Amino acid sequence: MNIYSHIKKANEILAMHVIFEKGAVHPQRVIDGIQQSWNHIEKFIKNTYPDWTKWLNYQLKQMDIEELAFSDDMVEESKRLIARMQVEREVKYYFHLYISLIGNFLIFHRSSEECCDVCEGELRYYTNLGNGNVVKECRTCGMFYSGQTGERIGLPKDIVLRPSRKSELVRECII
Repeated sequence: MNIYSHIKKANEILAMHVIFEKGAVHPQRVIDGIQQSWNHIEKFIKNTYPDWTKWLNYQLKQMDIEELAFSDDMVEESKRLIARMQVEREVKYYFHLYISLIGNFLIFHRSSEECCDVCEGELRYYTNLGNGNVVKECRTCGMFYSGQTGERIGLPKDIVLRPSRKSELVRECII
C-alpha cells in the first residue's frame, strides 16, 4: 500500500473509533483509535517528525487510560480536526493535522475558557516533574502560569514537563 492508502485507512479508523456521544467521551475508544491509526501513519511520519514520533510511542506505552481527562473544548476541536483530516490531500499538512489531533487528545486544555494574557494563545496543562505541581503553558509564546491560581510564573529553561494526568488535575481542583 502507498502512503495515500495508509492515510485513508487511518481516517477510517479515526472516524469509526473516535466517536463522541453527546456529553460522553470513551477514553478506551479514543486510545484504540489512536493506536490503530498510528500503525498506518508511523512508518511515514517518523522520518519527517522523529522527535515527535518518539514522544508518541513513549506516551502510548506509558499511558493509563483512567488518567486521561477531556474538556468540552477538546472534544469539539477533535471533531473539527477529524473532519478536516478526512478531506486533506497534502501529506505534510495531513501529518500536521494528525499531530494536532494527538496533542489535542493527550494534553488537557480549555481553549474557550482561558487563554494567555500576553498573546491570547491556547494554554495546555503540564506537570512539573521537579515539584509535582501543575502548570499551564501557552502554545504560542511559551509563557507559564500556575495551574491552580492562573498567575504568571517563571520556570527555569531546564525544567522537565509531561502532560498532566487526570488525578493531578483533580488534586489541584482544576477539574
